[in-house]
Amino acid sequence: MMANGQMPLAPALKRTLRPPHPCASAKERAKSMKLLQAGNLRIELLIGLTLRGLGAVSSFALAWLIARHFGAETYGLFQLAMATALIAYVIASMGLDRVIIRTVSVALDEGRRGDAATAYRVARNRQVIVGLVMAILMVATAEPLAKSVLNDPAAANHLIIFAPTALITALTFLCAGVLRSAGRIILSQSLDGVSYTTLAALIVLVAWLGYGGSLGENPLAPAIAFVGSTALVLLVGLYHCERLVNSWGSGEADVPVLSGLFIASVNLMGRIANWVGLVLLIAAAGAAEGGIFRVAFQVCLLFVIVNSSFAVMVGPRIAAASARADRVAVTKAIRTASLMGIAVCLPLYLALMIFPESILALFGPEFTRGADAMRILATGQLINVAFGPIGGSLAMMHKERANLIITMIAAAISIAVIVLTVETYGMAGVAAGVAVNALLFNGLAWIVMKRHLDQLGGTRITDAPQA
Repeated sequence: MMANGQMPLAPALKRTLRPPHPCASAKERAKSMKLLQAGNLRIELLIGLTLRGLGAVSSFALAWLIARHFGAETYGLFQLAMATALIAYVIASMGLDRVIIRTVSVALDEGRRGDAATAYRVARNRQVIVGLVMAILMVATAEPLAKSVLNDPAAANHLIIFAPTALITALTFLCAGVLRSAGRIILSQSLDGVSYTTLAALIVLVAWLGYGGSLGENPLAPAIAFVGSTALVLLVGLYHCERLVNSWGSGEADVPVLSGLFIASVNLMGRIANWVGLVLLIAAAGAAEGGIFRVAFQVCLLFVIVNSSFAVMVGPRIAAASARADRVAVTKAIRTASLMGIAVCLPLYLALMIFPESILALFGPEFTRGADAMRILATGQLINVAFGPIGGSLAMMHKERANLIITMIAAAISIAVIVLTVETYGMAGVAAGVAVNALLFNGLAWIVMKRHLDQLGGTRITDAPQA
């Protein structure tokens, strides 16, 4: 206990929540030191979770507005375009949004600010090139995919509108990673979903209330609102990130592209399984059925938000602790995230299992057909939360190869389950494939994680973060 009555902070936490940079203004330093005095791992997790939770509310509101005003078919096409754009984003990011957290966290931890700045600039420039290519490719393939695979020409326009988000999302998450590693927790988490989803929901609401003119009746309005909102949020993120990084100067670039590609491949495999399921469902039963399924999927994303939020928040800690072979710190961070995740998600899981029809009826009577799919999806997501941020932790510990192999195995079996069941069971079959993916990935990743932790020689309990 210190003289002022406050508990001392762990060294690792002090490094994580240090003032942003030496050139910061007095106001910025005061805010940063206030966070430093109050912070610990649980508080960081709760900050991240609160902002992600607000993003979930906005996402729920956006889904509700689209479903109620435009119907299941429009929402299905909206979600298809978004899922396709997210695959393009994963490729455009090259995994550098995750690599930059690891790289910048360690560089700042060791006082190499110039190296951290140069690493960000290299990652940014690479993402701009690949992101533009992916956006152009998405536009070029929109019409063939809509007509030849989906048998729905209306899908082409949605895909074209969403194409720019391949680059926009990659750069936004890159900025968020740098800001998070520098201790700008609230700002970084605000970039990750809550801002642009809230703005898009407000635009759709205005259009629905009749202030948008013809836009209020245009089924492309939600897509236009969403993409425009992401572009605006990116500009805000770039402003703050560039301003921060420019104060760090320059140094030597250390951006392991191969590691990033492994991370991107892991994310890609996971998203492809979900995308294939949605494409097959729409091709077999129509966009409306896909829209109903994606509403159930969207509600269950509340679990994903908890897990991914915790993964982002503990990522820098795990990277730094693993670099110094501190097994205790790694284990404690993962366990804390897992237990807090279960505590937060268990009431939600019970509600989704008992009242799925009532929840889905909020979007319209036709959506209640997705009740069985929701139960299956909720079970799969609870498995994800219970295991904790295993996948992200493996990436922070340079286990990209193992992560990729595990993801490929889980995705291949998941796709096989979907292909075999979608014709007979429809939405429930796709949901079963998603749940199988979660069970296989987490089980195999846990085995790899346990073996890696057993090999770490460091057990410095004094450096473990205060959970």
